[in-house]
Amino acid sequence: MHAALEIEEVFLYIAEALDQNTPRARSALYALARTCKTFHEPAINVLWHTQTSLAPILSLIPGVEISAVKRRVQVVREQTVPRRRRIQQEDLRLGPDDLKLFDKHAAKIKSFRWGVLAHPEASYLIDQDVLVALHTARPVSCFPQLRLLQWPIWGVQDNDNRYITMFLGQQLLEINLRISYLSSYKETLGCFKASCPALRSFSFTCEPSPEMREFFHGWTSLRSLKCSGSSNSAETWTLLTLLPNLEILNLVLSPSSVDRRLLARPGHGDETSFHVYSSLRRFKLSVVDRAASHLFPRLTMLSCPRLEALVISLSVDEQPDERFAQTLFSAISQMCSSRVLQTLKITWDPLLTVVAETTWFEASIVHFDVLSPLLSFVNIRTFSSNTFLFIDLDDAKMLEISQAWSSLVSFNLVPGPRVRHPRAQLTLKSLEYLSRNCPQLEEFGAVIDSQLIPERPSIATDDSGERCRLISLSLVDSVITNPESVALYLSSLFPSLVSVFQSCVMDEEYSKYQELWREVERLVRDFRKQG
Repeated sequence: MHAALEIEEVFLYIAEALDQNTPRARSALYALARTCKTFHEPAINVLWHTQTSLAPILSLIPGVEISAVKRRVQVVREQTVPRRRRIQQEDLRLGPDDLKLFDKHAAKIKSFRWGVLAHPEASYLIDQDVLVALHTARPVSCFPQLRLLQWPIWGVQDNDNRYITMFLGQQLLEINLRISYLSSYKETLGCFKASCPALRSFSFTCEPSPEMREFFHGWTSLRSLKCSGSSNSAETWTLLTLLPNLEILNLVLSPSSVDRRLLARPGHGDETSFHVYSSLRRFKLSVVDRAASHLFPRLTMLSCPRLEALVISLSVDEQPDERFAQTLFSAISQMCSSRVLQTLKITWDPLLTVVAETTWFEASIVHFDVLSPLLSFVNIRTFSSNTFLFIDLDDAKMLEISQAWSSLVSFNLVPGPRVRHPRAQLTLKSLEYLSRNCPQLEEFGAVIDSQLIPERPSIATDDSGERCRLISLSLVDSVITNPESVALYLSSLFPSLVSVFQSCVMDEEYSKYQELWREVERLVRDFRKQG
């Protein structure tokens, strides 16, 4: 359900009560409707075509005319809605009855997303007079059951942050802030810890500053943090250590050239500080910059002994090579515990601002030895490397991987988009090793040469007698000549196989195999039905 529809009950109540047709009812409902409508202006466009019973509330919007005959309402909207007029003071006389009605329905609202569908300027979404009127009557906790608050602050004065206290309450679990300078809201940020003891998730979009240390220090209830727009500086990483129970971290870095120079000089100030995040379990690191290699020294200075999932997303103008991969994988092996990490995903995308969308890249061939530091993670369940790196694997090396990662559930080495890669060294034999050593495997993706059909293997099971659970095969530019033999071989290995997807990312040379792989999928399903 759309977020805006969560206040549908408020609007329906207004529509029904308008039938009272008394001056007092109309006055009270008009004030209530004005308040609700202004707060949730993005909801109007969504509800317009879906909730015809809300026509009375829509009549309060400039540019809308309404004609009613008893209970049947027809709404006519102008092609161009004029700019909203400034709300008059008589529209904002919220008396005791008005506030009683508002409190009754506001108490049921659990999610408040301000600005999801509309222009980012705050003055466009919320009228200052409405905000002042409601804040005067209800300065704190207007929504006592509120669980989620999204609060973008663009184009407003610093003193307007006091209005956010209207939404703070004992039940609030998640706050998303979109502001320019978090330190200028220091007083308000302090209210979060005092007024929201249950707050578990906090998100902000700005550069951390030293003034924020007092705010972050000892925030024991916080479990999840998303920080966008930060730089790869010691201040960013130091602030994160102040959260003793942080379990989920989503960090979007936009490093500056200054950071790269500092990192290039070991021993410079606090830039070589070692940081330990003892409670962190899930970490997503996104880097948006023209280069990413300067990030790796920082990763070697982090310790996450309880980290279970690591996702690294690089949007850079630096095409990775073997040295790039070796440094990255080595940093990850030092950063994480070999017995705790279960999920590792790495993606690499070029910056579209500097790379044309039609540009093709030659894959950087990486020898298997570069991957060896990661084989120490004995409990890996998900591994994905969707990058411009082409890890040079053959059947023997896949055997080594399957023995090291026997708990694999998902394995993906599909090259990134617009990547020209060499011909595959893997054959169907590698799938036999996976079926024997990785009984929990459900998804597999790689480039495979399927021209040579091995002998049908004996049925492989795990200690409990279960067959390999593979459900989906994702193959890229995979050569095939005999679909029926391939289907028989796959069916003998993976009795649960349902999907065999083959895509062509290079040229028309491989597109001719797509129809043959579709035939393989059809035959696999037929064999499965036949038992």
